[in-house]
Amino acid sequence: MYRSAIQGGLALLVRVVLTFAGLCFLAQCAGAQTPVQSTLFGMNVQTPYSSYWPNQPVGALGKEAGTTWKWVETCAGGPDPSNSCYHWYGLDEEVAQAQAQGLTVIYSFEAVPSWAGPAPNLAPSSWTYLSDFATALATRYKGKIQYYEEFNEPDSNGSWADTYANLVTFGQTVYQAIKAVDPNALVGAPPAAIQVYQPASSPTTGASNFVAWMQGYFQAGGNQYADFAGWHPYSCQIGKYGCDATIGCDKSSGNIIDCASNVIYNQTDQYRAMLNGVGLANIPLLDTEAGWGKDDGDNFCPNYTTTACFQSLLLEPAYVARFYIFLASAGANGSAGVQTAYWYAWGTTGAFDNGGWGTLNGTDGQNPAAGVAYGQVYDWLVGSTFANRCSAAGTVWTCLLTLAGGTPAELVWDASLSCTASTCATSTYGALWLYELFGSYRGFLRDCGRVDA
Repeated sequence: MYRSAIQGGLALLVRVVLTFAGLCFLAQCAGAQTPVQSTLFGMNVQTPYSSYWPNQPVGALGKEAGTTWKWVETCAGGPDPSNSCYHWYGLDEEVAQAQAQGLTVIYSFEAVPSWAGPAPNLAPSSWTYLSDFATALATRYKGKIQYYEEFNEPDSNGSWADTYANLVTFGQTVYQAIKAVDPNALVGAPPAAIQVYQPASSPTTGASNFVAWMQGYFQAGGNQYADFAGWHPYSCQIGKYGCDATIGCDKSSGNIIDCASNVIYNQTDQYRAMLNGVGLANIPLLDTEAGWGKDDGDNFCPNYTTTACFQSLLLEPAYVARFYIFLASAGANGSAGVQTAYWYAWGTTGAFDNGGWGTLNGTDGQNPAAGVAYGQVYDWLVGSTFANRCSAAGTVWTCLLTLAGGTPAELVWDASLSCTASTCATSTYGALWLYELFGSYRGFLRDCGRVDA
């Protein structure tokens, strides 16, 4: 007996084999793999939580816009979190929500306040300012915030326009201040933006891509202050800002769906190889932002300006599903895969992020079925083990895995099929029962061979 799922346009399906001994054997012969953890499915959720909290399962809570250093500390507050210079309301709300949901939460340092330095993307005038803030932060949230990242996307000139040496000092200051208060907290290296925005005038210009830029940071001494590392695996346009065909896609032609593919494996392998070379072998990978990127396409797709470079919004659920399938299976080659990928974001207010990014809940003109797909793939994958990485025969991709209950299964889709406007191509994969990726039939079995979008 079979159970499967076909997503209109990409024929994404799961075939769960209950009695087929041959596939059961294939799934078992690869040896035991680490089961997919719920924490893989991180989520950045914009406030207010009463309006934007997901109606799908979430494994870890990401960053909240408007809670970075420049927003929280409006004057020199010192190390005492009760000082009136500190405004903790937004962060208090986020931490309380994480505790109520039983989730870990991550905090990101970014943007030096105007009173503390010459510019948000330059080193502070005194490192004591930063140390005091990190101390106050860790004191207030000891045991409540489990993860801290030392900066955000420093390979983007708008975020960091200073030297590697000063960025290392920034990371060192944060790391040591937090550890002094909360030794159990994990403090990670700054995550890289997948596209390197560094003009010729930048002190850190010249890196070929995000991996090379971060290698420069670690070699400058940043590898001494990192409990975890990561990058932001958004879609990136081939030929722009260090994005080549091994890690990106042609968004300008409306083919952003190709960024949710084996380029995820390439990004993981390239970053992991670099970390191994700087003495950080097997360090946990936390991708604190991830997704298709800006809902308006970020100027790379003039023909698809309201659909994030998708030829059809019907492809957004497929992007979410493929993205997490590739991430979940990345570690099945024996390397340490990604621990958490925090999708950015569930909903959007536009207050701090200049419009919507990867919106899953249907606001900002996006497809709410993408959020349902996130929940469906969570249900499929958490507790499952992959026998190997997914592989392609022509345009048909197949992933072998064992579900949480011990049932061998396959994930299969045809990458040659797509959608335009409101119409998707369909694929027949035998006379199977179907289990839909999104829509009103979620969890409902039907005895038929195909699903039209």
